[in-house]
Amino acid sequence: MIRSVVLRFSKYIKATRESSDLFVDSLVTCYSKKTTFIGIMLLLISFGVFASLTPDALINGDAALYTQQIASFDFSQRTVHLGYYLLGAAFTVLLPGSNDYTLNLMNCFFGALSISLLYLMTLTLCRKQTLAVVSSLFWATNFIFVRNALYAEVYMTGTFFLLLALQLWLLNKPVLTGLSFALSTLIAPSSIFAVPCLIILRARKKALLQLGATTFVILTVALLPHYNDYLFGDRGLLIAAGRPINIGSAILKECKEIAYGFFLYIPFLLAGIVQLVKEKRLHVFGVAIFGLWLFNFLLGERFGDVPTQLPTYALFCLLGGLGFHLFSTILRKVANRGRTNRLLVAFVVLTLVVGISSFRVFRLISKKNHELVGYRNTVLKVSKITSPDYLVVGKWGQGVLFHHYAFQELYTKHRTNTGWFTEHWINVGRLLKVAGGKREQLESIEKWQEAIASGQEIWILQKSPSLFSDLRKEGYAIEPFRTIYRATKRIQPPTANQA
Repeated sequence: MIRSVVLRFSKYIKATRESSDLFVDSLVTCYSKKTTFIGIMLLLISFGVFASLTPDALINGDAALYTQQIASFDFSQRTVHLGYYLLGAAFTVLLPGSNDYTLNLMNCFFGALSISLLYLMTLTLCRKQTLAVVSSLFWATNFIFVRNALYAEVYMTGTFFLLLALQLWLLNKPVLTGLSFALSTLIAPSSIFAVPCLIILRARKKALLQLGATTFVILTVALLPHYNDYLFGDRGLLIAAGRPINIGSAILKECKEIAYGFFLYIPFLLAGIVQLVKEKRLHVFGVAIFGLWLFNFLLGERFGDVPTQLPTYALFCLLGGLGFHLFSTILRKVANRGRTNRLLVAFVVLTLVVGISSFRVFRLISKKNHELVGYRNTVLKVSKITSPDYLVVGKWGQGVLFHHYAFQELYTKHRTNTGWFTEHWINVGRLLKVAGGKREQLESIEKWQEAIASGQEIWILQKSPSLFSDLRKEGYAIEPFRTIYRATKRIQPPTANQA
């Protein structure tokens, strides 16, 4: 069965290779003044909007670790994201102000660039200005994309350079493609899953050799000094690749991402698939998109919080533009009231779906910003009012962010021999025996019991009935403090004998 499918796929690729090469080689990108103007306007407007929305706060513990590594120019750890650290270091040196905000702005910049890039890519493939603008609008108002464009993480920059590599590959620039592809892989290793997509788009030995050689040289030079950490470190490539995939969870994750990201655009996405099938000239591109999705799904969906398919969703927006074009074509055939009315109906529909989607994304982002800024302000307030001897209990990401905001340093700077908790923090997962090894769990419990016995002030970063119960039994009073909880030992009144 599998062999039959592979053989049929191979025959299909062989039959379409000649036509696809003719298609790709004959591409004429209309870099007119109009195209340049639209691309620049998309960049400036989207960057302005993103910069106004991004907060001076980080989205998770990983972002805090990367920020601290960049601030200390420490590129020897977690080297699977080496390219991101180098870009981040350049931005933080060039731009004044908080590193948290600067790195968020960097993501805003590359997010805005990717909108303009998708516009150019769509124009390259479909040669229709309206279709290209619609595709970029769909991308600019996709919640999964906007979330990654506003907050400092590795996936937006990696996606931009991968899309740039695809565009350069379409324009038959194999060396430049290799350069962009290598940088994308240095930022996010999941970019390597795009190799089948590149091969399908241009299955020519000379071009592939140039692409491969360029990529190999850049990756070798960059990673050779740190190959051990890159492959076998805590976040090493082989460690991540060894994690099993849960097909059910992966399907559910991607369904949620498509529902959240595309929302009202899903009908246009489905119509775009129909249009893709109708246009023989785009068949190879359709197979390439499918290959990109399939390899990301089978090899990349290992973590629930990693948007592995982000580059694929950009190309899905291109399909959404094709779907809108099909909708306009059907409208032209059905309506008999003149071209002006048909254009008006299409414009109204587009305005409604983009407007509603934009408002929805704005509401979701505003809620997230309130949460992130609220937590940062809470931590800063705690660091001012708490006693020097205190303990923080929370999830890994919360604890790392707490340490980042309170001390502006890597939490690993104060690691013990077991390498996982700091002087001020216990990982609640290990304390409740749901994470970590037995030794780490026992040390967490010991540290917790010592803190209670000595009457330390304890800050708990999320609601935890079991921990609250333990504390109350030992005479602690627990009260909410903004977004977290403060536990302090009650002062016992003196007994008659003591008096």
